[in-house]
Amino acid sequence: MRREELLDAADTVIRRVGVKASAALIAQEAGVTKPIIYRHFGDLQDLYRALALRHQARLAYYLQAARESAGDVDHHTMTRTIMSAFFQAIEREPNLFRFLVQAPGDPADREGGQSWFVRRFAEQMAVYLAMEADEQLSPKFRAMGYAAAGAMIATGSWWIEDGTVPRADAVEALTSVMAAGIPPAAAGASSWAPERSA
Repeated sequence: MRREELLDAADTVIRRVGVKASAALIAQEAGVTKPIIYRHFGDLQDLYRALALRHQARLAYYLQAARESAGDVDHHTMTRTIMSAFFQAIEREPNLFRFLVQAPGDPADREGGQSWFVRRFAEQMAVYLAMEADEQLSPKFRAMGYAAAGAMIATGSWWIEDGTVPRADAVEALTSVMAAGIPPAAAGASSWAPERSA
């Protein structure tokens, strides 16, 4: 059995049970024993990494296709088009999205608090933003990439779990922030700031 076939089996399990996917369930779906999985992937981290690469590439392709289909439009409309495509993607595959976002990264890595998928998505956003600005990838664009990816993933995660907000409303709210930044009135409401004593 090839790695791709094991990844296909993992996808089937994840779409069915989400974050409850395990090596045992994947092996059962593939019709193999767990040692076969470890022979091809080494450990579950290797499997998670391969899944992250597979689905980050698919999502990037899907978002890029949405961008290109929009044609020559203004920045706000372009952002809305990309955000709409993102929400459509996670709505089609909610369990897959949950798993990719929540699957742990490598504990030995200094960025191990983030899943492989989140990190790959953020790095891809950084590359995209640098290309849009016609500049070289730099720490500035990496920071912007992580900020953009974080906003999309956090909002998408909330929206999937809430289940009551129309997709169009979530898309418009995220578009407003992504296209123009946090509105000044909202930015000025500092609920985190300590109250001053009289």
